[in-house]
Amino acid sequence: MTDLDNLGISVNLPQGWEGRVFRRPAAGEVAASAADGLAAEPGQTTNAVVHVATISLPPGVGDFASGAVEKLGALDALIVLFEYDREAATTPLFAAEGLPRVLSPADFSPTMLQRALRGQAGVQHFFHEAGRAFCLYVVLGAYQNRARIVPEVNRVLATFAIEGGSPPPVAGDVLDVIGARADHSTFAALVEESGLAPRLSSGAAITVFAPVDGAFTPAATAALRADPDLLRQTILQHVVEELLPADVLVTRTTLTTAAGGTLAVRATASSLTVNGAVVAPPPEVATNGLVYATNLVFEAPR
Repeated sequence: MTDLDNLGISVNLPQGWEGRVFRRPAAGEVAASAADGLAAEPGQTTNAVVHVATISLPPGVGDFASGAVEKLGALDALIVLFEYDREAATTPLFAAEGLPRVLSPADFSPTMLQRALRGQAGVQHFFHEAGRAFCLYVVLGAYQNRARIVPEVNRVLATFAIEGGSPPPVAGDVLDVIGARADHSTFAALVEESGLAPRLSSGAAITVFAPVDGAFTPAATAALRADPDLLRQTILQHVVEELLPADVLVTRTTLTTAAGGTLAVRATASSLTVNGAVVAPPPEVATNGLVYATNLVFEAPR
């Protein structure tokens, strides 16, 4: 894993990613390195720029990665974090607080690119953090592969840190997140006993509705342990094979689970329930998905 740390921004890059954190020189300023590129026009200020990608970044890349996006393959991604002047942080455009760490495949669109390239898709988020104003811009090499690529992007976003801002979440997949909570010990043990741990730890993006220990009665737990097929189907009934951030979840009325069953979603101004179980957003963020705590166990589909 490669660590980048410069200008109050840090990020950890997994194998297969490369990048840099830099600031272009202002007019008349001597560049710190050739990688900083051409100086800004007179009167322009320069701030931090982050480029990270699954490709080798060529020299002379533009602030929003012109010169690099054209080289993205079908399974590649490129992340840009561009900083604006600090006074912009209080303007309406940057009203959202905090770096987005969980993107959904549904966020991406071919119309969100700085420059449209056939088959690609992008997303932009403007936000403020630690008194600084930023744009997060992400490009996928192929819109049709977004469900496969976005979890890899989220793994990188989970490691970003802006000095003085919110610390990055604890790295780990959904099983790590579930295992780190004392009140999920029963569900964590049942997942392990079911043999489904490798599936839930894979690179595929998932959302898990994890029952707390109090949701399991001794009789129900014993019945699950006595029937391996019932156990597997019950675990999978708590898994949805897509990312469902809270703002997406509240727009849905039904969900299809990995067990082939359905879950009913009901959102009101004061509550959110999934199959009658109370769900309290926001979810906990994992490298391959999201985890919501629930107060009920979902029955396996018949």
